Amino acid sequence: MSPSIALAESEIAWMMGGQISHKTQELDQLLDSELSFKVVSLTARAGYRDFYAAVNLSQSFDDADVSEEGETGDASREDYDITLGWNITPEFTVFGGYKTGETEIDFKARDSVIEDAEGDITAAFTDTFEESGLFVGVGYGISLGTAGQLGFSIAYADMDADNDLTGTPDEGDMDEEDDVDFDDLTGTFSGDVSGYSAAAQWSIPLSDSLVYQAIIRYNSYEQEIDDTVQGVKVSFDVDERFYEMGMGLLYVF
Repeated sequence: MSPSIALAESEIAWMMGGQISHKTQELDQLLDSELSFKVVSLTARAGYRDFYAAVNLSQSFDDADVSEEGETGDASREDYDITLGWNITPEFTVFGGYKTGETEIDFKARDSVIEDAEGDITAAFTDTFEESGLFVGVGYGISLGTAGQLGFSIAYADMDADNDLTGTPDEGDMDEEDDVDFDDLTGTFSGDVSGYSAAAQWSIPLSDSLVYQAIIRYNSYEQEIDDTVQGVKVSFDVDERFYEMGMGLLYVF
């Protein structure tokens, strides 16, 4: 979700590119530590006059290590989005689209936990967290002359979330007085997600058709879950944050 670079002078401009980045994810209500991914991204864009469309695919290629009090494991992340934008002026852009992202965490219970549980525990399990929905945003670009272009963008997203938690549930029945945490849950739980992203991007032409880009991006989302567990109504606010720094090349046809 970022403003487009200047399009080629032809009526239709086609662009393809790739990027390598480092992405950090924080899930405060589930993990004590943050997830750190190495990510590869591919993008394809088409521009027609003052309008453009873009498809972006992102996948972690180096799993994040997970180290919690009771479990170890690894995690992966993938994201996809489709963006439509309008360059209202050479500097100002509005855009919107659809995005989906999923984090998958493979947990393994520590040996000490398995021994204490005397076999009444799921030794290995996978949790997945997926969010999908629409976003809208604005971008502003500043020409730096021969030093390239600096762009800023901010966007708001309204999404649905599906959380699939498969670990061993806490023993015993629940009642209204129980203090239930998000990481105590087992099952599939849906929620409403909203939040924003902010990005800064620097781009500079290396030739008539090749552009170098560097970007930093921050995403902050809050998920609201209202559900029933063992007949007890529960409500959670789950905070999720992403920090990303990357660089790549864009080829203009």
